[in-house]
Amino acid sequence: MLVSNGEGITPMLAMLKAALLQCPQRPIWFVHGCRNSENHAFRCDVDELARTHRNLNVHVVYSRPQPSDQGRFQSQGYVDGPLLQQLIQGPAAYDLCGSAGFIDSLVRALQQGGMKPAAIRFERFSQAPRVAQTTAADPVSSAEVQYCRSGRRAT
Repeated sequence: MLVSNGEGITPMLAMLKAALLQCPQRPIWFVHGCRNSENHAFRCDVDELARTHRNLNVHVVYSRPQPSDQGRFQSQGYVDGPLLQQLIQGPAAYDLCGSAGFIDSLVRALQQGGMKPAAIRFERFSQAPRVAQTTAADPVSSAEVQYCRSGRRAT
């Protein structure tokens, strides 16, 4: 079972492709959570893999779907322990990738559900350490900011 949220889908997609090549007959679950279709990276890539690999089961969870998202996700809310237990019965190996809170809550839920720690592997994304604040002896007179969507810059 490959489980991700947000940007955790990036390394998880590579792991999915490897699993499909190495285990073409083994059932594979790919579970991903994000806000909505505007924030759903690699949706077309995963959909194409699901069309071409019968052993791949995909479950997408949108926390804040838009009206235009109908048919693009399987459930609304968040990826959590009860959802994973509902999707797959019995023993499984879990690879998790996403935000720290997401990983911590899933590991805790899986272990409380009886999963052995050795069956749970994860990669946790976290914020970069904060840069030390400037002091009066080292003031910053200006800074440039670039807005991602518009490409505009401001000082």
